[in-house]
Amino acid sequence: MEITKGLLDGVSFIGTPNVGGALVPEAIVLHYTAGPSVDRAIASLTSPKRPRRSAHVVIGPDGRTVQLASFRRQTWHAGTSEWAGRESLNKWSVGIEMVNPGWLKQRNGRWYTWWGEVVPDDDVIVTRHKHGGKLLGWCIFPDAQVAATYAVCAALCDKYPSIKLLLGHDDVAPGRKKDPGPAFPMDRLRGWLGLGPE
Repeated sequence: MEITKGLLDGVSFIGTPNVGGALVPEAIVLHYTAGPSVDRAIASLTSPKRPRRSAHVVIGPDGRTVQLASFRRQTWHAGTSEWAGRESLNKWSVGIEMVNPGWLKQRNGRWYTWWGEVVPDDDVIVTRHKHGGKLLGWCIFPDAQVAATYAVCAALCDKYPSIKLLLGHDDVAPGRKKDPGPAFPMDRLRGWLGLGPE
């Protein structure tokens, strides 16, 4: 996978109007959508009725990848955020949204998304978030989605040597955000890419 003029080659592009100024990316911030599908995520992140909500890329559980904004433009994915004393990560990071419900609710011995879909036990890990809190069930990220996320991140690192960090929304907005959460293999991806902070 390669990037030409800010766009991933061979990947669907559905442009969002919700973009800011010029971007020279220094970090990648990973998110989960907390929603059920790629199409729902795209509809939300491209809506002109929600002008302060967007991201660069959406990746589905099956690896389907859709780009919403050029990597040369800022998007509104991180909100109030800070890392190592620097604020406003929207101004210096790429935002990648992965379709995943996040933490789950348990009823009658079964796991459910917030919209009521049953998640099989084999697709759930039970743990606490790294920032604490109660024991929760978290929906795992399928291998195809992790592989697609790696491919996009690797292309970004190849194109933009200014990128040195792979972060979660929960790293840059702790206490406010839980994504991508403990079910995502962040340390493994950082190791593959050779990115910090660890």
